[in-house]
Parts: sequence; structure tokens; C-alpha cells
Amino acid sequence: MAKAATRKAEELGLVAAAKKKQAEAHGARLHLVDETPAPRPAATVLLLRDDPLRVLLVQRPGRGAFPSVLAFPGGSAEPDDVDAATTAARETLEEVGVVLDPGELVPWSRWITPEQEPGRFDTRFFAARAPEDAEPRVDGIELVAARWAEPADALRRREAGDWPIIAPTAFQLHRLAVAATVAEALESARGVPDATIRPVLAEGTVRIPSGAGYPLTELPWR
Repeated sequence: MAKAATRKAEELGLVAAAKKKQAEAHGARLHLVDETPAPRPAATVLLLRDDPLRVLLVQRPGRGAFPSVLAFPGGSAEPDDVDAATTAARETLEEVGVVLDPGELVPWSRWITPEQEPGRFDTRFFAARAPEDAEPRVDGIELVAARWAEPADALRRREAGDWPIIAPTAFQLHRLAVAATVAEALESARGVPDATIRPVLAEGTVRIPSGAGYPLTELPWR
């Protein structure tokens, strides 16, 4: 009897230890999920001009979050920024020397980087008509190039492999390419529901929900 009781106690002890280990592992997984870094607030501007409709694309040096790709002026929020529009205007001034009134920026879209990505951003896109005398400044440090491009032409060059443009930027270019003028692009932006885009990246393809104002729902990452 004594031996049987001892064996029973040992078995119960092993079971309890196994359950404890399992619970600790489950708790560790939950802890890891809880520690998923929150996306950094950021903002960017689709700076537009007419005859024909063009958008400003800038190229950053081979470092940072998205090295060497062509994108729109913009960057991360700073503590003194009042809101996302202020961030967008400040970054545009710092990067290309173009002065914008935050109150005149038109909300375009909001994109949040997928959770599995190491560098995550919660980016507010804005659109604005460029001032008549606006000419982008390239300092060779923050930017190595800047160019006005017709959206359709930029997409053709992307497809040909000539211009390094990642999918989030290409989605905005596809949406812009539907418009013929700055006024039309801004008006279409005002008519799109204020939705948050949470793209899904799988096997080199980026997918977004339909009904968000874009003429397509998937693109290759590059």
C-alpha cells in the first residue's frame, strides 16, 4: 500500500509539473504577443501639379526603413507635432523645402504595416496641390533624387524594373492614375470613406480589401 501511494503521488507530481510547464509556455506566448511593438505614427504627402497630372517622388539613400526606393515626402511624427497633417507638412519642408499649410492637406488614406514586419508604421497619407513656384530641394543626405512623375509612367517604369517602387506607393499611384487633374484627384479623395488599410503581405504579394477607393486589390511587393 505504501509503495502504491508513493507511486501515485509521484505520478500526480509529474502531471502537475507538466501542466505547470504547459501553462508557463502558454503565458510566454501571450507575453510575446503582448510585446508586439506598436506601429510608429508617420505621415506623407502626395504633392501634385497639373499639365499633365504629376506627383513628386523622392529617393532616399541606401539606409533607413526603405532604402533607395522612390516614395512620397514624409516621415515619422515628432512630439511637438500637433497632428498627422502637421507631421506631413513639417516633413515635406525638411525633406524637399516646400512649404505647405497643414490645414489645406486633404486626407488620402491610412495604412498600417502588418504585424509580422520588423519596422511598423501607422502612416497617414495626404494629398495637396503644390505651390506654383515649388521646386524640390535635394540635399544629398536625406534625399538623393526628386522628380515629378506622371502616375501611369511611374507604374510602367516600376513594372519594367527601372524604378524601385514598393507596393504601398504603387497602390497610391494606381489610384492617382484614374484622375486627369489635381482638382479631380483631390475631389475623389474627399469622396472616399475614411478607412484604415491593413495590408496583408504573403509570398511577395500585398493584398488590400476591396471598397477602399483603389482600382485593384493586390500588387507584387516590388
